[in-house]
Amino acid sequence: MDQRHTFSTLTRNVGNTTGREEGIVRVILTADNHLSAYSPKLSQTRLAERRRRLGLACKQVVDAAIERRAHLFIQAGDLFDSVDPRNRERDFVAEQLMRLQSAGIHTFGVSGNHDTPRQKTEQGGFAPQNIYHRLNGMYYFASSDVLTLVELDVAGLRLALAGLSYHPGVVPGGDPLDHVEITDLTLALSLVEKLRVFSLQRLAIPMCKGRGSVIGALAKVQDHLIG
Repeated sequence: MDQRHTFSTLTRNVGNTTGREEGIVRVILTADNHLSAYSPKLSQTRLAERRRRLGLACKQVVDAAIERRAHLFIQAGDLFDSVDPRNRERDFVAEQLMRLQSAGIHTFGVSGNHDTPRQKTEQGGFAPQNIYHRLNGMYYFASSDVLTLVELDVAGLRLALAGLSYHPGVVPGGDPLDHVEITDLTLALSLVEKLRVFSLQRLAIPMCKGRGSVIGALAKVQDHLIG
């Protein structure tokens, strides 16, 4: 199966780049937002306040992305505190994704240890982010086993971005790429050799604490191909 995906209808960042800014990619990254958080130790009043603050912080990140004319908005795991968040928070996220899309910002995400189903019997194996992906609100890297590459043109550059959601089987401190299947070797080699790649591979390091990894290919991929 071809793992390549190309952004076309969502490539609307022309107004976000001037001639002097070509080659400069602006990225806003957020993680551990934990929307719809729950703690049995908190009273209803304190829990409501905590949820309000978490939502405000998330909105402020989106505000910053729009104000700074970001090209990419990356949510690196645990957008939600669980695999079954409240509808109120689901709707809130939909609103923020609409704002980002209207501003011409490409949004990518993975799920973390809090919002990734542990097995297929939990929420049917679907993370809450799946619905936004299906509705083109964000590109959600749902797999934790297969590296899917997304190609897009940003700021005069041809980029390739890939991501992996949290894998419940990875031991703390383990390499999240050890078990990964790279099916499109031709594309991977082409990217390594020919494309200027925006690298976010360092984001894989926090995976030891259960966070999903977002990887702008492909130094790590190259290691796997050669090894």
